[in-house]
Amino acid sequence: MNVRIIEIMTLTTTVAIIFALSSEVLAEESGEIPGPQITFHEDSDGVRGIKLRMFLKTDPERLWNLVTDSKRAPTLFKNVASITPSSKGPRFQDYHISSIIGEKIVTCRVTQNDARRHLSWKRVEGSLESLYGYFKIGRDDRYPDHVRFDYGSFVDPGGIGRALMTNRRRRSAVQFMITKIRSIVG
Repeated sequence: MNVRIIEIMTLTTTVAIIFALSSEVLAEESGEIPGPQITFHEDSDGVRGIKLRMFLKTDPERLWNLVTDSKRAPTLFKNVASITPSSKGPRFQDYHISSIIGEKIVTCRVTQNDARRHLSWKRVEGSLESLYGYFKIGRDDRYPDHVRFDYGSFVDPGGIGRALMTNRRRRSAVQFMITKIRSIVG
């Protein structure tokens, strides 16, 4: 029985990947900008993640300023109330998370490269569904008038987040982010 479920899941994943790749190729051939591409990922260690790639007709600096501004960035996430400096030092931030059981504080180590427009975080203290993640902003030669925006968030394989963060909930959170970004930067 379990083998059959794995076969079905593998087939479903393969079909989804083929569909996503073929729609991107068709969009590229027609000159259209592809819509947001959301993909799910699981590595051999059981770390599950969701990735987003989308193209926006905006200034890359404007988008970068949004994701690196600790006062504005929380608006991109459904459950992040605020982001504050951590007492652990300048490379750490405390994420204040609103949940059904109250506010949680999660400390993350943040690495920010302004020249490459790459921001990544990794949880170092506190319980949270997300283990680590990133924002990347850049250009794509295929769409010179647009900015490529990449986001990834990965779930702790042993934590409660693995059970709570179903693909449906992760997709909903990413769609929330897409809507917010489009409303802010265009």
